[in-house]
Amino acid sequence: MVRSFMLLLFIIVVCTFLPIFILSTSDTSYDDCSPFKCGNINFSFPFYSHLNSICGLPGFEISCENSSSDPRLLLSGRLYHVKNLEMTLSNPISDSSLMNTLITVVDPQLVKDLTAGSCESFYNLSIANTSTGSLNLPPGSANLTLFKCPKKLSLSKEFTDKVVNNVSCNDGDQLYVWRNRTQFDPPLFNSVVLAPSGCLAVFLPVSGFGYLLLNASDADQRTKLIQVLDAGFLLGWKWSNIEAQEACEECHKRRGRCGYDGSLKKVVCFCKGGCEKSKRKKQLFITGN
Repeated sequence: MVRSFMLLLFIIVVCTFLPIFILSTSDTSYDDCSPFKCGNINFSFPFYSHLNSICGLPGFEISCENSSSDPRLLLSGRLYHVKNLEMTLSNPISDSSLMNTLITVVDPQLVKDLTAGSCESFYNLSIANTSTGSLNLPPGSANLTLFKCPKKLSLSKEFTDKVVNNVSCNDGDQLYVWRNRTQFDPPLFNSVVLAPSGCLAVFLPVSGFGYLLLNASDADQRTKLIQVLDAGFLLGWKWSNIEAQEACEECHKRRGRCGYDGSLKKVVCFCKGGCEKSKRKKQLFITGN
């Protein structure tokens, strides 16, 4: 009898306070996942700060020492400076509030080293995709192919004829910029271009304008290359998982904020005071004889 009474009391307490606890937790997470500022850019899902990893997708952490510091994003094991973020409606004629996201990133270490005359930081960029979302090079990105060769290496005329310009490095190397078929060839990170024996092939994405600058300007070769690399290149964010996309879209419709549960490995929704019911579009059916 006593045991039954205690069990009943436990069920009543759980049913009474659990919804309140869940609402309170959701409210807190909703507030924690507000857009945050780093530098002069406001970030939101899929990006997150180190303080609130539940507010974004794995691999999209923005490193920010304080609100006035430069935002950084880890790519290929190196922190890239995020210069700009642009968000547009994915479908302006629908009721979806999901956005297309474009970011401009720069490799500050590469620019710094090249400015100092070193070519040590040149390496091939690889962008890892996650099971939920990924960063990709959008159409219009240009393919910059470079070869880092020892200065004393003898190169064939067939190779040098395809070189747009070259830059001397103070670490004993010479940097050659390869002439692509067109300025809008997509960047190839696993290119089949064969480097001359003794040279290292490096493939870097740049803006289409930057590519034209390298080919058209009469300025100093090193200055041009530094300007192009310092201008950065675009990366576009997109969903890799349709279920996660639909879950986040539904969350926006319910006036919530998308987040990510690392233990469940799924997109979750945080709402203030409980999520609204989804407003489905009414369909008009016309019948006739």
